[in-house]
Amino acid sequence: MQTDKLFHEFFQLAPQAFFELLQIEPGCAYRFESPVVKAVERRMDGLLEPAEPGHPRYFLEVQGYYDKSIYWRVIQQVGLYHEQRPQLQGQPWQIVCLFLDRSFDPGLETLGTLAGGPTPWLIRGYVDDLLTHVKAPSPVLNVLLPLTVGTEADLRQQAGNWVERIHESSELDQAAQERLLELLAQFIAQKFSHLNRKEIQTMLTLTPIEETALGKELLEEGRQQGQVWLLADLIGQRFSVRSELVAKHLAPLRSHDLLALGHYLLIAQSYSQIEAWVAGRLAVVE
Repeated sequence: MQTDKLFHEFFQLAPQAFFELLQIEPGCAYRFESPVVKAVERRMDGLLEPAEPGHPRYFLEVQGYYDKSIYWRVIQQVGLYHEQRPQLQGQPWQIVCLFLDRSFDPGLETLGTLAGGPTPWLIRGYVDDLLTHVKAPSPVLNVLLPLTVGTEADLRQQAGNWVERIHESSELDQAAQERLLELLAQFIAQKFSHLNRKEIQTMLTLTPIEETALGKELLEEGRQQGQVWLLADLIGQRFSVRSELVAKHLAPLRSHDLLALGHYLLIAQSYSQIEAWVAGRLAVVE
C-alpha cells in the first residue's frame, strides 16, 4: 500500500486530524473524499468537503517522492474539478500539498509567474515539521508519528505510548481505535521497511494484520494488482502497447471486471476496442 493511500484511509477516518495538523480552525464539520477527475482519469489524493455552504474546500495532495511538476498537476486537477462542477464556481477553495520530506518539494519557483506574489490558494507543508509544531496533539495524530522517528530504537521506545494514547481516546469507539492501530502499523511498515509484520505486531501487541479488516483488504488489493499487471502484459504484447500505460487504464476496474476483460481479450481486434470496453465498465461504476 502506498503512503498516499494510507493518508486517504487516515483522513477519511479522522478528517479533524487534517485541520489539527495544519493548525486550521474549521468553521464547520468536514468529510473526506477522493474524487476522480474524469478528463485525466486520475483520482485525487483527497478533498475535504465542508458540511455547510460558504466554507472552503481543501484539495489535498500527499507527495512521497520528487516531482518537478507537482504544483502544476494539482492546479490542473483542481481546475478540471471546477470545470466539471460549474455550480461550485465562485466558492472558496485551497490546495494543500503535504510533503513527506522537504527534499520532495520542487519549490514554488516551478510555478513561474504564479509564484511572483502571495499564494493564498496554496498551503504547503512538511509532515514531520507540522507534527512537531502541533501542541498537545490529539490521539488520532499518533498514527502519523512514525513518520517523525529517525531510528528503530526510538520507534520501539515510543510505539507503546502511541498505542496507549489511541486506546485512551474517549472520542473513538473500539472499531475506530482498531482501525487507527491498523493504520499505525502500516505507517511503521512504510517508514521502517526492514521490519516484518510479525515484528510490528509484537511491538504494538496487535491482532495479526491478516485477520483484521485492513489486512483482508490488503490481500484482496494485492490479488487485484496481480490481475491488472497480468492482463496489461497480455494486452501490451498483443497490440504493441506499453504495459505500464495499459495497467494505468485497467487499475480502476473491479475484480469481476478484470475477469470479464480476460474473456473479451480473446475476441478483441484492436487496442481501441479494449479502451472502449474499459470506458464502458468505468461508466457503469461511476
